[in-house]
Amino acid sequence: MCCSQRFFINSFKLSCLLQFILAVICLAKSIQCSQYEDSLFINGLSHFKTNGWIIYISLFFICFFFGLIGLIYAFTFAKCKWLAIITILVNLVLIGFFSTLIAAKTLTSSSIQTYIGNNLSDCMNMTFFAQCQYLYTKSLTYWCQRSCPCAIKDPTQWEPFFWNNYVSNTGNPVNTFQQCAAFDTSYKQITGLSDSDFTYYTNFLITIESKFKCSQMCSVSQIFTFSDVSDGKPNQDQPCYKQYQDFINSFVGSFSLIGAFGTSLSTVQLFLQLMHLISKKKNRVTVQNNKPVSLPKSNHDESYIKNKAQKDVL
Repeated sequence: MCCSQRFFINSFKLSCLLQFILAVICLAKSIQCSQYEDSLFINGLSHFKTNGWIIYISLFFICFFFGLIGLIYAFTFAKCKWLAIITILVNLVLIGFFSTLIAAKTLTSSSIQTYIGNNLSDCMNMTFFAQCQYLYTKSLTYWCQRSCPCAIKDPTQWEPFFWNNYVSNTGNPVNTFQQCAAFDTSYKQITGLSDSDFTYYTNFLITIESKFKCSQMCSVSQIFTFSDVSDGKPNQDQPCYKQYQDFINSFVGSFSLIGAFGTSLSTVQLFLQLMHLISKKKNRVTVQNNKPVSLPKSNHDESYIKNKAQKDVL
């Protein structure tokens, strides 16, 4: 039974160390989440960043302190028996908490479907992304044309199609469309957006081009528009819409993964702790049953022994 106790308690210590690792992962994710630009999350999903950071930083403190409590219990269970009840209750709470994270993707699926759709065919059916594509289409009226030449550092990167349809290195070439003189005047007017909406849309397009290395929303493009055109070709495998969908789904899906890992870890901890307590109790009962029993000596027995010794001497 001693070996069983040792196995359970050592396994419990290992699970607490894994909980510390989970805490570090959550801390890293919270830092990553805080570094995302606000413009990356469109209206309707803007709460994802704030809620995501709160969940990750909360998980960090929960996993760290509960892992610490578990280690204290594992090393001092003989002296701090009251910690057994606390750690059992903590693991039950953690199981419930992490289980809710598993359903995070399901709970937010309606919001995701409402605001970003399901697949690439939905791009032009979603008002926001259709407007983004419209902005790209209108930008081609000026971008990399004689009215707004774009700066290309290495012409060998580009196919003849580009040179047959675009003008570069003439006049005063610029690196991004927003550097064009027509950007804040003619382009803003032709889009028909208010100043606030124009800033909202263009900031989003600047952010996704920089983050995902894509250009055009519902189709692919040979050049960057709102980021540095001289960086070469954008990702032509997927339009920005598809990459943005993948990002949002991955952002929400990470909660489910952490929830699944946390639920499994807390369940294992609870099982190990219960098995350790059961093993400890059985071991105490076994020791008591195997303890040798000594009968008390009576005064009659002592006198008999003394008399017999005197007779032997005589």
